[in-house]
Amino acid sequence: MALKYLHGQNIIHRDLKLDNILLKTPEPYSKILLTDFGTAKSLPISRTYTVIGTPEYSAPEVGFRNDINYCSNENGNKGYGKPCDMWSLGIILHIMLSGISPFYVEDGDPFKIVEASKKGKLNFHLPQWQHINDHAKDLISKLLSVNHYKRLTINQAFLHPWISGHAEFLSSIYQKILDNDQDSF
Repeated sequence: MALKYLHGQNIIHRDLKLDNILLKTPEPYSKILLTDFGTAKSLPISRTYTVIGTPEYSAPEVGFRNDINYCSNENGNKGYGKPCDMWSLGIILHIMLSGISPFYVEDGDPFKIVEASKKGKLNFHLPQWQHINDHAKDLISKLLSVNHYKRLTINQAFLHPWISGHAEFLSSIYQKILDNDQDSF
């Protein structure tokens, strides 16, 4: 919901990662907080150009790799926008569901991570994915599309079957979170 709000206000976070998602309390149904807006940027225009963020969570078009094939519009202008946050969301979902980063490299070298993410090869045949729903895998694949024009928007992600198919359940969880948050005042 936080990302939907931000994108609705034409703000990109630019450093979405697990470290920036916190629980307000250790209790069940705690409010989830999105933090660290130090790199967030308002988009009066559609693109930004600053190299920023955490390489493991950064989309291929974010300047760690200044390759025109990964970030150009029809005029060849480089930059990035809201799709960079959607990529990061895909990384977060991948890690939360499997326990591993999709573009993990043994030595943690950020440039090797960047190179792996540019290839965009996902491996859902690992044992960690054996019991994960195909809709979840499809959502992650669409969030981690190397082509940022094909990557899902936040509104499209909410309409994806893995999320929309559980709308009633998710709504009840959200209500419990709101109720629990009011009790904590």
